[in-house]
Amino acid sequence: MTADLLERARSAVTVEEECDAPRIHELKADPTPFSDLVSGRKRAEVRRDDRGFQVGDKLFLCEFDRKAQTYSGRQCCARVTHIQRGYGLPEGLVVLSVDVLSTLNVVPDAASPDGGEVGEKANG
Repeated sequence: MTADLLERARSAVTVEEECDAPRIHELKADPTPFSDLVSGRKRAEVRRDDRGFQVGDKLFLCEFDRKAQTYSGRQCCARVTHIQRGYGLPEGLVVLSVDVLSTLNVVPDAASPDGGEVGEKANG
């Protein structure tokens, strides 16, 4: 898995914004909701409210297959635009409305002994 998209997300924060800088949350995402988010069919994430999410934070989502316990190489960076807490949501859950900023597909090299990256396809 590459950190390229994560580095691009971090570099978007200027020094002046450092005090109130949005945080970047690295999160796993199951394949179906990940695909729905990237395609635009889905515009929100339901998550445990254990990270102090704030509007303006960025989510660095990595598609993860829980059964195989592997990352697919598909990654997405999204900005939190609205946060819903309460209003019938179970305690400890939050709905994060997001705008997808960019996506990245990292293709693992099957011939590489360390599973290194051969190519990338960036969008955004």
